[in-house]
Amino acid sequence: MRTAARWRRNGVARVRRLVACGGALLVTLSFLHAPAAHAALGASREELLRDAAALQTTRVTITSREGYDVHEMISADGTTVRAYVEPSGTVFAVTWSAKVQPDLRVLLGPYYARYLAAARAPHPSHHVLSVNAPDLVLSVMRLPRGFAGRAHLPSLVPAGVGVDALR
Repeated sequence: MRTAARWRRNGVARVRRLVACGGALLVTLSFLHAPAAHAALGASREELLRDAAALQTTRVTITSREGYDVHEMISADGTTVRAYVEPSGTVFAVTWSAKVQPDLRVLLGPYYARYLAAARAPHPSHHVLSVNAPDLVLSVMRLPRGFAGRAHLPSLVPAGVGVDALR
């Protein structure tokens, strides 16, 4: 009887390990096969429009300004993301405000690794994270009722456009 009980316990442990490994494998595979989202800094206008669904956008509004277009995407939970597109069709800035931090991997694209590095490094404030480099300016703020942020690529900002106007 003791041998049978031990075998059942070991069998249950094996099944639990297999289920845990299978779950981890499933999560890994879902990331590998997930569609790429390019609604990000440096992306093209076409990628931005095609992949607005990655942000679970319910409404997209495009407004032309002098020297750039603003693609405003609003999701069902009230998250607002604005992508600023220069005349040649490249996203040179993004801003966001939300109750919950949006997926910054989608918004920052290839610059997400820089955000992670800055987030891991010691910084003076728990509420504001800033990167101010020649090729990337980024600010992520934790507000009392949500999050806000903005990022731009200084080399792509159209002439005559003030980055303070990007909100």
